Parts: sequence; C-alpha cells; structure tokens
Amino acid sequence: MWVLFLLAVLGYAVLGLIIVWIGNKVINSIKKDDKKIEKELEEDHKP
Repeated sequence: MWVLFLLAVLGYAVLGLIIVWIGNKVINSIKKDDKKIEKELEEDHKP
C-alpha cells in the first residue's frame, strides 16, 4: 500500500516539475521576444 502512495507522490512531483519547466521555457521565450522588440523599436527611433 505504501508503494502505491509513494509512486503516486513521485508521479505528481514529476508532473509538477515538467509543468514548471514548460512554463519557465514559455516565460523565457516571452522575455526574449520582448527584448528583441524593444531593441528593434530603439533602432527605429534613432535619427
């Protein structure tokens, strides 16, 4: 019985880590795109 409980907890932990990892990748991608857009806007406004 304990084995099932431990496997379930381990499964939830791994699933949580995967979700956090994917979310982190998405957030980093958004930040990278924001920096790229900001840099392009600065270049457009230079005389």
